[in-house]
Amino acid sequence: MTDAAALPLDELVAGLAVDVPDFPEPGVLFRDLTPVFADGAAFRRVVDGLAAPSLSDPRAAASRNPRASTPTTTSNPGSPAGCMPPSASGC
Repeated sequence: MTDAAALPLDELVAGLAVDVPDFPEPGVLFRDLTPVFADGAAFRRVVDGLAAPSLSDPRAAASRNPRASTPTTTSNPGSPAGCMPPSASGC
């Protein structure tokens, strides 16, 4: 396990990833990220790093708000959210 908080994210991943030259064919450098996934703290940093841009993007705010994207129907208020009126779908 590494001290995931002490390193910049790119250095953390580079330090854990394993380079496998000539795999799956000569001239290809495969970077095995399995050690990153196996290190809980490092994996959390990677996930947080991948999510960070969407957290600051106002266009993504609606997708983070479950109420904003829940489909409803006003023609049958007693039906479950997202269910079409009984005549259309049999809900």
